[in-house]
Amino acid sequence: MPPIAVAIAKTAKVATTPKKGVTASGTIKCTKGHHYRIVGALVQKVGGGYATGSYPPQHTQKTCSGPTIGDPWTFLLETKAGTVKAGTAQLCVLATTQAKKTGATGIAQSCNVVTLAVPK
Repeated sequence: MPPIAVAIAKTAKVATTPKKGVTASGTIKCTKGHHYRIVGALVQKVGGGYATGSYPPQHTQKTCSGPTIGDPWTFLLETKAGTVKAGTAQLCVLATTQAKKTGATGIAQSCNVVTLAVPK
């Protein structure tokens, strides 16, 4: 399988409108022309906050620019249980790539402790 790498930014923002959750971001590097999808889960020990999300939105395709270019991604992980607050949390993402003619071409995961900031 061709190489694929996904990275998570060290900070994320707590979102309150229009939906509750966390806006996370990072980069993905993968084979040029392949489509990618990212799913994520965030857990915050203090308060038991939990949120999940995926990128890009359903029925939308994002295309990789190449293995040396980090394509930026940002998406909302919606709160499923508990309350997510300012502080730290564990965020894990799983990225997959696929090519139109061959199907699945790669998979990668990354986990990171992120600092959650509340917008002013």
